[in-house]
Amino acid sequence: GEETLMIFRSRGRSEAFMAFHFGDAAACIALPAEPGVWEKEFDSADERWLGGCSLAPARLEGGPQPTFTLAAKSFVVYKKMGVLQS
Repeated sequence: GEETLMIFRSRGRSEAFMAFHFGDAAACIALPAEPGVWEKEFDSADERWLGGCSLAPARLEGGPQPTFTLAAKSFVVYKKMGVLQS
C-alpha cells in the first residue's frame, strides 16, 4: 500500500529485504520477490526493542508472493536463506 516501503538488496548470492510500514494499523503485505525461504533478522515491533508486539513471522516460505503482517509503525529485515524445494 501507500503506507509501506520495501527495499531489496542483493550482492552475489546474498539477498535481503526491508519492509517499512508507516500506517496506524497492522497491514498485510505481499512480498514481491521470487519464491524462496526468508528468515527474519530484525523486527522493530519485537518486545526486546520495546515494540508493542511482533506480527511478522520468523520465516517466510512460498511463492510467488507470500504474504505477511506488519505491525503499525514498524519495520522488518529478512534475509534469503535458500530456494524452495519442489
